[in-house]
Amino acid sequence: KQWYQRRVAITAGETFSTSTTLTGDNAHPDVRARGFYRPGQNSYFDIKFLNPNSESYLSSSTEKIYERAETQKRRLYNERILNVEHGSFCPLVYSVTGGSGPEARTFFRLLCEKIAYKTQQNYSDVVNFLRCKLSFIIRKLVLLCIRG
Repeated sequence: KQWYQRRVAITAGETFSTSTTLTGDNAHPDVRARGFYRPGQNSYFDIKFLNPNSESYLSSSTEKIYERAETQKRRLYNERILNVEHGSFCPLVYSVTGGSGPEARTFFRLLCEKIAYKTQQNYSDVVNFLRCKLSFIIRKLVLLCIRG
């Protein structure tokens, strides 16, 4: 499978039912993977990190914060990717404290299953390895944000 960033097609005169759909030249999600959900189909992923302990989120539950962030990303990209690119879109929302949104958890499970099958390793070993790797990546990102 190919994992790399790619711009979606530039929309010339396309109109969308959702007014929040991004249509500019820089309107592209973070990652494209070919064949992740279906063979031959492009899947697009946009990643968002948030801090659930910030003042703007204090009145909401953690699950509501994740759902709101996923909905916001879907409004920006989903319609364009479905209708122009004929692919699938999945927002991946993570918190700086190590949590993840519902779609990110589903994506993580499927990714672990695919890696375990392909490498002939135990599913639990793959999950542990990827969780550890993701944990270090999040910590590194947090340090970069704090230090600048």
